[in-house]
Amino acid sequence: MTSSNIGKRIKEKRNELGLTLENVASVSGVSRQTIQRYESGVIKNIPSERIENIAKALRTTPDYLMGWSDLDSFVRPKAPNSYLIGQPSTDRMLKENGGRYYNHQGHYLDPEVAEIAQELYDRPELKALFSTMKKLSKEDLETITKLINKFAANKE
Repeated sequence: MTSSNIGKRIKEKRNELGLTLENVASVSGVSRQTIQRYESGVIKNIPSERIENIAKALRTTPDYLMGWSDLDSFVRPKAPNSYLIGQPSTDRMLKENGGRYYNHQGHYLDPEVAEIAQELYDRPELKALFSTMKKLSKEDLETITKLINKFAANKE
């Protein structure tokens, strides 16, 4: 992939997320001007550590920015129905992936798992809650689930 295509992907992903050059610069540690030069193709040789930092800021993978993959995120919240667990294509992929619900690039095969993983990534408070709940028994989890459902019903 040419550097102008890498820059195009950076700009497309930034715009898709509604981020400014300044937003990406502050998270990635790369100056606003440099990111703008990457996007426009003025700078053609982008160091790999900068691609990694920009990818993190854009919630994507270096593979996607480099054009090595068309999967543009760590997880796949909008995965097609062919990835549903129990369908032959997914069962085959699970077998090929050693029973994991993600492939060697870290992309989730089950859209529900992908959506949950994305929520955990996006919302640190959920990650903390999940980490705490991992230590509980099945019975404790059932009790907490009932309480959460009652709480949610009262909010509606």
